[in-house]
Amino acid sequence: MDTPSSLARQQGGDHYVHPIQPIEYIMKNELDFCAGNIVKYATRAPHKGQFESDIKKIIHYAELWLELQHLNLRFSSIPKDQEVLAFFNNRLIDVVRDEDGLSIVIPADAKEWERAWIRLYTARNGQQGGDWLIPLKFGEGLE
Repeated sequence: MDTPSSLARQQGGDHYVHPIQPIEYIMKNELDFCAGNIVKYATRAPHKGQFESDIKKIIHYAELWLELQHLNLRFSSIPKDQEVLAFFNNRLIDVVRDEDGLSIVIPADAKEWERAWIRLYTARNGQQGGDWLIPLKFGEGLE
């Protein structure tokens, strides 16, 4: 007696009745976790009866995917009244300030570098404040 392929059957429900299963597409295209979940929820959304919930999951995984493509460093000791400019390997990068301090987002291509640096300039009322050079070595907790 031949055992049916795991891809030919579904455990729990029938919302993956398609010519190609999401898992096949995900594996053949070597998608990462977030992209794979986007494919999974997009494929099942019209068929499972939880359309709005699945669409919200797609949006959440897309946000996670985008966020995880960048390195985000937090600084909490820079006074709130100081203006900040940040550079990554001589490129101006975004600085986001909130109630807990500020974040700088390092571009995704930074992971291609073995070493890099961040330079922060601060100023208060137009007067220069601090100038910090922060070396980074990838592969030591920043990946």
